[in-house]
Amino acid sequence: RRAARSRGPARPRARPSVRLVLAGPWARRSAPRQAIAGQGTHRRRRMAINLGQEWTWCPGLTRAILLFSVASSLLWIILDSTPIKWLPQVLFDSSVYSVLRLHVWSLFLSCFYAWMPWGVMELLIELLKMWMILTTFPAHENKYGSTAFLLWLFVANAMLCGAHDVIMYCFSFLEGEDALTRVCCGMWPMIFMIKTCNVLSDMNISPSFLGLVIPNKWLPLAMCGIFCFIDGFRTRTMRWDIVVAVAIGYA
Repeated sequence: RRAARSRGPARPRARPSVRLVLAGPWARRSAPRQAIAGQGTHRRRRMAINLGQEWTWCPGLTRAILLFSVASSLLWIILDSTPIKWLPQVLFDSSVYSVLRLHVWSLFLSCFYAWMPWGVMELLIELLKMWMILTTFPAHENKYGSTAFLLWLFVANAMLCGAHDVIMYCFSFLEGEDALTRVCCGMWPMIFMIKTCNVLSDMNISPSFLGLVIPNKWLPLAMCGIFCFIDGFRTRTMRWDIVVAVAIGYA
């Protein structure tokens, strides 16, 4: 009794928490889902951080190209309801027909044309294009400088459009006059050309592309094949501008 009195009054035993007992199995089941959700959130944060870093390290001309791509696509929609809606076509559409009409400036400016995406697939392709510009162009701009890189874009685009027009002129004997009006415009051909030049400078790397490990020197051909597969391996729908860009990059 003295020992019991020295210890004080006995404490009541804690009752088991019904809430914990009931929540235990559900907590065990939801733990993997919470872990997966946490991994997805971590990946999104990491992608956002990488995107912010790419934009921070991006040189001035590459930033200007990206901003001009967004602003011009909105401007062309506004001009579409005005009497000068023909202006983008005259400035940027490079084809055999435009060269015959002496629109020689389109050979140098066609890569800067951008259109507003309509639909989910076009929006995803446009976002992919902007990401490729953000990750591909800075290496060349840092190597040559902004002014020299801009001149390089003009000359390389003129070579690309000229080769494309020659191919379309040859196809006109098989397909008729439709091949003469097939345009070469947009930034995708230049992306493929610059990407090919970048990967050929370091051919010892074997990156993973769509889950497949491809040697660096064959990566542009794999990407070109995927684009041609999407558009169809037919002369009327095939992206001959991308094929010519990869060929010039390898040359």
